[in-house]
Order: sequence, then structure tokens, then C-alpha cells
Amino acid sequence: MHPSERAIATAVQQATNILAVTHIGPDGDALGSLTAVGVVLQQLGKTFTLMCDDPVPERFRYLPLADHIQPPNEHRPTSYDLLIAVDCGDETRMGQSFASLPESLLPTIINIDHHVTNTYFGDIQLVVPEAVSATEILYDLFKQMNVNISTDLAMCLLTGLVTDTLGFRTVGVTAKTLR
Repeated sequence: MHPSERAIATAVQQATNILAVTHIGPDGDALGSLTAVGVVLQQLGKTFTLMCDDPVPERFRYLPLADHIQPPNEHRPTSYDLLIAVDCGDETRMGQSFASLPESLLPTIINIDHHVTNTYFGDIQLVVPEAVSATEILYDLFKQMNVNISTDLAMCLLTGLVTDTLGFRTVGVTAKTLR
């Protein structure tokens, strides 16, 4: 297991209230990643909030937990002890979902992303520029964590993979991607 994967597994295991966030103007990889994290946190029995500044586009409403994604400030508990950012190249991409957190209450931040432009923000970074999507990174992470790849989780992961590769047609798609 990669040291970042081990650190993420430990942080998730120790956390009691988790905030998962993706980028403004979410695409299939952003929403697939966010809902995948939600499905896994649900499997692990964790208390969590899924947040995105912008609403889920109609074409992605089929995703498990899509109806659980909320805008910032709708229902924000006083504090989170862990923030998982998926598919965000930098902190500003998280919009008000991150910016509205009081600085005195900033939790440990996990940054999971595949963009070559990632600023390596946060406390734990799992940034893999060779990956074709954030969901590809999450799949590897979840396998290392011995998470059950349920039908719901597979749907989330595949959505990110298919949309970010334009149906497996972009540079970087490998045999591993297809597996």
C-alpha cells in the first residue's frame, strides 16, 4: 500500500464526521468521485456530508447518493474532522464548500486528484497525474482498503472513467484503465 493510501485509510478510520467535496461546475468524474466516496463512507458506517457548490446536472441524477449532494451552508454542522476533496486541482476549485469553512475549524484535508496542475494542497495528497480520472485513483485506493466494489460503487467509478476519457478515447487510456 502506498504511504498516502495508508494515511487516507487511517484518517478515514479515525474520523467521526467527514465532509467530501468536489469542484464547482461538476462533470461526470467529479460527481462519480464524490458519490463513490459517499458509497464507501456509507459502507464503513461513517457520518458524512457530500457537498458541491453547483447542483447535480439532470444527466447525472442516476448516480447513487446524487440526491444527498448539498450546496454549502444548507446544513453545516459546527465542525468536521476530515475533508476529502476529489477531482480538485486546487483549493479554489472547491468554491464556497471549502471557502465558507471557518479557518479555526479547518479539518485534516485529503486531496485526491489526477490533474497535472494540482497544487498539492491539503495534509494528505494522493495525486496521480498519469491516471485518466479521479475515479481511477479511487478504485485503486478502495481496492487497497479492501472495500467491497458493490454495483452502486462500480456505477459511480465507471461514470467518472467513461466521462473523463470520452468513452475511453483520450490519451492515457491503458489496458489497466479498461480492466
